[in-house]
This record gives sequence, C-alpha cells and structure tokens, in this order.
Amino acid sequence: MNPSIVIGAGGTGKWVVTYLKRAAIRHHNEELIRRHGDAARQRTEFDQLPSGLDLFAVDVDADPVVVADAWCEKFQLDYGRDSQEFSLISSGYRTVLDSIQRGTGRQDFPLIANWLSQDDARCYKLNAMDPSTLGGAGQLRQLGRLSLFLRLQSDLALPHRISQACRKVAGSRGDAKVSIFIVGSVAGGTGSGTLIDIAALVHTLAPEVFGHDNYEVIGLVVLPTTFVSVTVMAGDEMVRMQANGYAALRELMRLTTGDNYEIRYTENLAAKLSQPLFSILYLVEGSKRGQGLDLSHLLPHKGTYPAIADAILLHLAHPVDYKQIKTSKGEHPEGAYSTLGTTLFIFSAEEMILEFGHVLTRSVLEALRWGRHMDDNDRPGQEAAERDAAAWALPRRRAFFDDTAGSSTALLRWIPAVLSAQRKPQLNTPGHDGPTPAERPEGRPIPADPKAQRSR
Repeated sequence: MNPSIVIGAGGTGKWVVTYLKRAAIRHHNEELIRRHGDAARQRTEFDQLPSGLDLFAVDVDADPVVVADAWCEKFQLDYGRDSQEFSLISSGYRTVLDSIQRGTGRQDFPLIANWLSQDDARCYKLNAMDPSTLGGAGQLRQLGRLSLFLRLQSDLALPHRISQACRKVAGSRGDAKVSIFIVGSVAGGTGSGTLIDIAALVHTLAPEVFGHDNYEVIGLVVLPTTFVSVTVMAGDEMVRMQANGYAALRELMRLTTGDNYEIRYTENLAAKLSQPLFSILYLVEGSKRGQGLDLSHLLPHKGTYPAIADAILLHLAHPVDYKQIKTSKGEHPEGAYSTLGTTLFIFSAEEMILEFGHVLTRSVLEALRWGRHMDDNDRPGQEAAERDAAAWALPRRRAFFDDTAGSSTALLRWIPAVLSAQRKPQLNTPGHDGPTPAERPEGRPIPADPKAQRSR
C-alpha cells in the first residue's frame, strides 16, 4: 500500500475517515489471507491498518459517527481521551469575540484580530450563542477557525499528532513519495474554517520528516450542493452553506495558485507557505449533472462520503501518477481542479444469498462423498466398500447431522433433505426414505444390509 496520511476536517472529515479506516482494514485483511491463508487471522497485524497508513479526524464535536454495513455491524473511530484517531479542537470563544467587538482585540488577541475584524465580530450576538464550539460550529466558519487558533494557543496536540503521523509513515515509505490527503467540506463551519490551516500545518511539519520534495498534499473538498438532500426543508441553510463555500473556495484559489504566505498561530508556531497549498485539489459535489451516477439525492453519509473513501483507497492501493494532473494544472494558472468519478454496482441481496447457498450446499455435498469409484464387475471390491460404509462412514455422517441439527444453520439442517432430493442413493442416510426402484441407477445391485451403501 502506498505510504499515506489521511486527515479529516469537521463532520465530513470524520465520516470519510471512518469509512476509509473500515475499507483499508478489509483490504489489508484480504491481502494477508491471500498471502498466508487461514493462518493470517492469527497474525498480530490482522484487523489492523497497514503499516504505511495513518489517519485521524479533527473536529470541534466529540460525538462519534457510526457506520453500519448490510449485516448491521457497527464501526467507528476511537474517540477516547488518548485516541490517536481523533483530535478535539473545540474552544470557548466569547471572551475573544467580546474583546474584538469592544475594539481591544489587537491588544488582547492580536493573532486572531489579524484576520477577524471588529465589523465581523459584531455580527455575532453573544447572548444568543453557545459558550463554546463543543458540539459543532453551527455552520459559522469563523468560529471553526477561531476554535483552532485558541486550541493551538492552549496546547499543541494537533501539530504533535501530525508530526507523529509523518514519523510513522516515514518508517515504511522507502523511496516512495508520501501522499497526505486532507478531506473536508466547505459548506459547514469546522471543515470550511480549518481546512486551509490544517494543510498549512502539514506543510510546516512534513518537511522536517520527509524533506521538501518527498510528499504531496492532496485536498478533497466537498461542495455545498452535496447537501441538497439534507437542506431541502431547512430554509436559508443552503444559502449559508453557499456563502461558506464561496468564501472558502476564494481562499483556496488564492493559496493553491500562489505562494509566499505566512500564517502565525502562536509566538512559536507559524506556517510559511512557499509553494501552493495543495499539489492536487479535488472538488466533489456528489452530482454529475445528469451524466452518470448522481449521488446528490442520497444522504451524504450514504453516498458521497463512502465514495470519497473508496477513491482514496484506490490511491492507496495502486500506483498513482500525478504528472497528467499537474500538467493540466500548469496549463491553467488561474486554477486547475480535479473531480472524482463514482461507479455503483447494485446486487440483489436475496438472490446472492440464494445463489451462494446453493454453492455452499454443493460444496458440502462434494465434501461428504466418501469411498472410491468401484467397477460394477468388481464384486469383492463392492462388498468390501459396503462393509467399510456400514462400519464407520455412514455412522460418522449420521452423527454429524444429529449433532448439528439443533444448533447449526438452517442450511446445514437442510442438507439431509437435499441428499434425498438430489437422488444420490449412495449418500442417503439410513432413516430417510431412499430412492424408489425406478430412481435407482440401472444395473446397480441393492445392498443386502440397508445400512450398507455402496460407493461409486
């Protein structure tokens, strides 16, 4: 698997990282089984992420997102206090906003007042707002970014986690370039407000581990139109999402096509950008505008989010050459963006269960065939086979059915009936009705002992 780091920003990022972790573990398990067979399940790396991949989500909301498959098996990231899969950045913001509203922000919080003006701060009615962003930024992208700044000024857990991910992946990358994916939406508050800063922090910390030319930063940005199915009854919510998206895309264009920017977070932590923010930037909206598969009518966590996770997994599992994309980017200096395609395969669950049930039954029947092919003219051999069958083969098979009839699956309980239905007299268990004379193979003698069945 290609050496990679995946960072999810905001609620969208949490969903995508969760789907990706499950998909990456399954892919890794399949690779181990192909190499080691059933013994793979006993290996310590089974059910774990591959060594060349690290991932985590960043959000102001600590509530987990849970994905479930067709068998209702639930899966989520680790949200514990010492989790390596989730970084909480929620902060209280009233003191900061109040100071900037009163005109003292330049003295009290100069690094925040550099980008949050007094006019913008006065748009917030503090008495009508929650005291912190814990639980969500409420689609207010300035609050999402404000929370990140305040958290960085109180602790450096997020930069340390980014550095840790770089060191982990560096140990298994060899000579390969590392792909660092940053996923988020520009429709809400946290992803729209922190996506750029997370990418800037990556550019500050990754060169210390990989050098300046041994990694790529790839952005996957979900656009507001992805959430049409969510906001159809939500009044002006889509208007706010589109405003967030416009502002974020404007900033992304400036930082992706230009360079030589500095963003200072604390006295000792600043991101100095001497290259475009993203090597490649994918814009995802879940709609093909009538061409191909349209996911816009689905809830994002049922359509667009798993599609993004699958797209990232393809990048991780197969060699990717970004030269063509970069060439296109060079031909469009005003901004070149990429898109993702999605293919949906629909299978009927009931038909699959029925078909695989038949396949399993046939395999079981083949496994239960005992003895060896006997020449019809070899009477001594036939008699010996009948004695062997009466002595151990049939009792052993009958005991199997008796032991499993009460506790095994319906399919196993169904097998004795299938044996008769398949008209295989050599497999009929005593106690079940055997074939009629008309159903017996022509020219085959009937054993004298009803418990002794001839193998063929």
